[in-house]
This record gives sequence, C-alpha cells and structure tokens, in this order.
Amino acid sequence: MIRDFASFDGEEPIACDLCIAGAGAAGITIALEFAGRGERVVLLESGGLEFEEATHALSVGGNLGRPYFDLDIARARIFGGATTHWGGMCTRLDPTDFAKRDWVPHSGWPITLAELDPYYARAHPVLELGEYNYERAEIAPAGTEFLPFREDRIRPKMWRYSMPPTDFGQAYRPQLARAANVDVLLHANLVEIETGDDAGQVTAFRIATLEGKSARVRAKSYVLALGGIENARLLLNSDRAIPAGLGNQNDLVGRFFMEHIGIIAATVLDLEGNGWQHSYDDLFDGDRQVRCGLTPSFEMQEQKRILNPMLMFGQRTVARTNSEGYRSLAEIRKQIARGELPGDLGHHLYNMIIDVDGLVRGMYEKVDSTVYIGMEAEQSPNPDSRVVLGTERDPLGLRRANLDWRLSELDKRSVRALLELTGQELGRLGLGRLQMEEWIAQDDNVWSDDIRGHYHHMGTTRMASDPSQGVVDANCQVFGTANLHIAGSSVFVTGGCANPTLSLTALALRLADRLKTLLA
Repeated sequence: MIRDFASFDGEEPIACDLCIAGAGAAGITIALEFAGRGERVVLLESGGLEFEEATHALSVGGNLGRPYFDLDIARARIFGGATTHWGGMCTRLDPTDFAKRDWVPHSGWPITLAELDPYYARAHPVLELGEYNYERAEIAPAGTEFLPFREDRIRPKMWRYSMPPTDFGQAYRPQLARAANVDVLLHANLVEIETGDDAGQVTAFRIATLEGKSARVRAKSYVLALGGIENARLLLNSDRAIPAGLGNQNDLVGRFFMEHIGIIAATVLDLEGNGWQHSYDDLFDGDRQVRCGLTPSFEMQEQKRILNPMLMFGQRTVARTNSEGYRSLAEIRKQIARGELPGDLGHHLYNMIIDVDGLVRGMYEKVDSTVYIGMEAEQSPNPDSRVVLGTERDPLGLRRANLDWRLSELDKRSVRALLELTGQELGRLGLGRLQMEEWIAQDDNVWSDDIRGHYHHMGTTRMASDPSQGVVDANCQVFGTANLHIAGSSVFVTGGCANPTLSLTALALRLADRLKTLLA
C-alpha cells in the first residue's frame, strides 16, 4: 500500500517488523524483497510522488571544501530517489577495488567481489540491465573493432545501460501498492533515531511532516537508506544517547566522503580523421547499449602505486579557423559536457555546434578531428573529506549538513598516470598525440575549479571489520546498535571507477537476505 502520512489520524505508534527510511534504489530494493511475505514492512519517504519545493529544500546544506554542487541539487526527495533522474550507466566494482592496497590508505573491504557476485547477478533484472555479463568480446556489437592496446598497461572496462534508465518510483510503484504487507508512507520525514541509554537497540524511528504531524515507527529491525549525505546527517543528529551522534563513538560518521572526479582531462589530435574513437562511443545492438572505457591494468596500479581511474573517448569534429576560435568552441563543448548549461539549452546548443562543424567544413583549409578524453576517476578514502553538521536547522529542527570535499595528491597522480599510459599507447599505434590539461601535468595537489563530481556520494558510513575503522560491519549493521543497518553507497570503503547504483543495489539484496534471517 502507498499512503500519505500527512493524512493519518492521531499520533499512535506504527508497529511493524521492518522499517526502512528512504525510498530510493536501496530502500525500494529491500522492500520489494519482502513484498508478499509474512513480515510487516514500513517504507518511509520524505517526499511524495512528484517534486515538491518545500520538501526539496530540506536538503539545503553548506560547502566547506572545494567547489561542489549545491547540496539540494545533488539529492532528490521524491519516491524513487535519485533513480528519477539518473543516466542508467552500470558496471561492477573490480576485484582490486575490494582489496587492501598498501599504497592506498584506508583501503580494503571486509567482503570480496566473489561474495557480492551472486547479488550483482540478482541486481541486473532489478535495474533492467539484461544478462549479467561484462566481457567485452561477448557484449560488444558484432564487428566492433577495438584498438589493440596492451592490456598489461591499460585494460578495457565495459558499462551497460539501463534503457531507459529504470525509475524505481515508476517501475515498482504498482508492485508496492499491491503488497498488503508493505506500507509506503509518503511525506514521512525521519527526524530522529531513538535508542535506549546505551544505544544498543533502536527503539523507534520518529517521523514528522512539514505541517507538524509526528509519530513513532516501532520495529524489530531498522534500515537507513537515505543516501550518502543524509545517512550520516541523521546519525549525527540522533545524539541523545551518544553526544557525538549514533554510531559515532570513534568519530567516523561522515568521514571518508568520496565522489567520482569528473574531468575533461585531455585531447587527442587525430589529423588523419580515421574515426578510431567510435568504438569507444556508446554502442547499440538492438535494445542493448554498452560502452567501453579504459582503466590502468592491475599490474600498472600496483607498479605505479595509483588508484583505479577510468577514461572514455568522445569525438568532436572542429573547424580550426584560428587558435582562438578553436579554443572558444572547445570551451563551449567542455561546458556542455560538464552539464553547466541548463536543460534544453545545452541539448540544442550541442546540436547546433555539431551542425556548424558541417557547415564550415568547406570554408577553411583544415579540419581537425579532436578526440576529447573525459574521466570518471576514483577518489582515495580520505578521513578529512567529510560531512559535518552546521549550526543552521531546517524546518523539522534537524541541523543541516555541510560538505567538506577534499582531494589528494594520490587522486591527481592517478589521473595523470592513466593519461600518460594512454598517450604512450596511442603514440605506439600511430593514432595521434595526447595533450593533457596543463594543470594535470603539474606534479602537485592543485586542482582546477572546473572539475565536477557525478552526484555519487560514497563512504560516509563505511564498512569495516571493526569499529575503529568504520561505522558498519560486513553485514551493514551499525557497530554497537544491534538492530540498525545501513543501505546504500555510504557503506562503500572505496569507489573504484564504477557508477555506484549497481553495487548499492547488490548490497541491498544481500542485506535483505540477512534481514529475512534475522526476522525469521
């Protein structure tokens, strides 16, 4: 059933077996696993079925670190969460992403890829990704010719697309509405996680509407699935039993905030214009869409002591009238790629620029095919990159979140190393000369203000083998609080170069199996 908490009469406690806060990919995945079973489930959603400005404004926060998106823009308070506006790109983490790398401080998951692999397979139909297969030779369209890069230096990594991107709020609304044992409560904002004096057990989730209605949800087990910023924010705000915040006995809640670093990092001048880069564009085979990126080989990661960044090629044909005109057009394209032009304007301007290229082709003596290199780079776990509480409170009385996003020398050096490896391979194959952005070539920790994240909020309630290293254990249970679990990318230890939705959905399925056992 789907109901609006604002329409409830009275403020009597709501009883259930499992209460999940957050109806995004993780929360809905867990709820679906219980649909039709014997357990009573309550799924809480801050928003409604459509965008609402007042609810959206609850996500407003501050920025203490390097430039980042406004925090309200970076999140979605609506049934379906971030899946209402994601791009659909998915791939799994690599085996080395789970490993302890001695050159990457704070790396190493308490679980392995082999343990998560069956849940990746189960997550594929949830995200409508087709078969669970990431072998390039098997999923690339027949006849696609990839470059013969030395895979002991740079290796291919495949992405699959959910087509169109699965909106959980639309795709799974009918199933949840029919489930007699699942109550979806809209406009039910979690405002406090209540516990006993020792914080050993959650006793209730206290919920409220913007209009002042409140109630408590009492359950046997509880799950936070509010996203990488809000999960930490709610724990820190729930400070009655532990003044530093629930689960924060070791000052780790909110720390290790990670993003995927988005950069247009380099260009390749391909004067022959032979179109080699098209094999690395989006590839279509019937209703299947895939794409191939490049990452450092595992050998190179260890040898050069770098992270696991990823690059993708994108080709644009540019009329080179003069160096200034060329640069201006390139800058406009970079703006479009960074998403800095709003909505339809960016789309139409992009098409106009592509058309202009054709118009001017016969007007000038030389036309260069310029291949742009965009990156989705891994960020190393950094305890100083974090979410903290500010002094300002939202209309529900919760202290707002402030983000202090920080990057490291290792992050930048890893980007530079992958570009160098790729440039060497392109030179060996006689395909063109790679020119990286000047600031990336510098051996320092100075970053351009043009870099962006990908709205991938990871790491703020990280998983660990013991409470001195993280907030949740290998089963996603909050250390010290037996019946509280956390779902979503906030439990990630490292982010690799993989978009997080597939991995967080797999982890949600794994958590659902554990909860079934606990509630049996």
